[in-house]
Amino acid sequence: MKNYLLDTNIVLYSIRANETWKLKSSLLGLEQSTNFISVITLGELWSLSLQNNWGTRRISEMEKLLPEFIVIDINIKAIILR
Repeated sequence: MKNYLLDTNIVLYSIRANETWKLKSSLLGLEQSTNFISVITLGELWSLSLQNNWGTRRISEMEKLLPEFIVIDINIKAIILR
């Protein structure tokens, strides 16, 4: 099983559930991997939702998706050096 640290733009694709996300998800095998996001990505997602006035549907999609990720502190040397 692989581990992935996903950036904000990748998580945004998944929230939108568009074809790009489906293709990347399939190619990388994200469904069978452990997926991490940083605490910064989490903050950026909430900030974007406020700045762009996301509706309840999109915020609901984000809230359903977030528990699929393990949120980590990126101030860990092993992560920084990868």
